[in-house]
Amino acid sequence: MNLSPPSILQLIERRTVLLHALSEALSAASVSVVGFDLEGLESRIADQQKLCVEVAALDSQMNELQSPLAKSFSPRISSTPELTLALSRLHEVQARVRFLNQSHQMLLQRSRRTATALLNSYQSFITETYEDPVSLRTSREAL
Repeated sequence: MNLSPPSILQLIERRTVLLHALSEALSAASVSVVGFDLEGLESRIADQQKLCVEVAALDSQMNELQSPLAKSFSPRISSTPELTLALSRLHEVQARVRFLNQSHQMLLQRSRRTATALLNSYQSFITETYEDPVSLRTSREAL
């Protein structure tokens, strides 16, 4: 792989695009959770998994470049305006993904608590309102 600034720039820009798509998938997943759209949520989770695999593959390519780059580091590479701008965009989208991931995690935790509370309420309603059919049958057979 070429160690020139354009190849590094291309990898950074590709990572930015993937993370932006991941942020959109996280936002859409949150909308699906709020709207009780399980099919939509499952679809978004699949999208997120695919994007994470792509980001991991890209990260491995970037790691392969790090060692040779560190040895041949020159100020010219680090000072290109395109690279600086690309890194700035990458940092912005990384911060957005981090924020959305934390928000989505909190939403899922609240949803789990709500579902647990509803399930407990339902179970207490069923227990207090209806008799257990097995015990009802057993008591009838005893008569």
